[in-house]
Amino acid sequence: MKILIDVNEICVKERKKIAQKTTDIDVLKVLADDKSIDVRIAVAININTPKDIRQKLVEDEDFVVRLNIARDINATEETLKKLSEDENREVRSAVAGNANTPKDILQKLAKDAHPGVRRDVAKNINVTNDILQILAEDEEWMVRFEVANNNNTSKEILEKLEKDKDVHVRLAADERTFKNYPQFD
Repeated sequence: MKILIDVNEICVKERKKIAQKTTDIDVLKVLADDKSIDVRIAVAININTPKDIRQKLVEDEDFVVRLNIARDINATEETLKKLSEDENREVRSAVAGNANTPKDILQKLAKDAHPGVRRDVAKNINVTNDILQILAEDEEWMVRFEVANNNNTSKEILEKLEKDKDVHVRLAADERTFKNYPQFD
């Protein structure tokens, strides 16, 4: 037996609770179009939300909904690719920081105009050494600093960063070189 209820007659707080916990795909479809951003965010972070509804939320007018989709460790490659082109730098940063973001997308984001996005690529736990090599040349010290702190950074890159013009980068590289490669002085 199905009971039909007009969701607009339920307060936002209750719609949000439903969106967070429901496994009913029909309910999630309705709530994905809710006028309340809080409800749409709850749909975005609900692990039961199917791929087609998540894909719809990728197009949401509010960047916070898209941001939550970009942070999802289970986001598909298609979703991450689309969100890597988002107009909002926070959304692109979330894609850059997502451990499941594929290498080709990380390579593209490593060239992003915003240094915060490049910094988040440098912090990604799965970023490859070839991308870190590019970011080690970044004009922004905070990007180079994160390269020095990334466990995937090779000793060759770390040795180069030990001679960086910025003291923070030099110290981070020196500390990592000492910890990971104690045979070096």
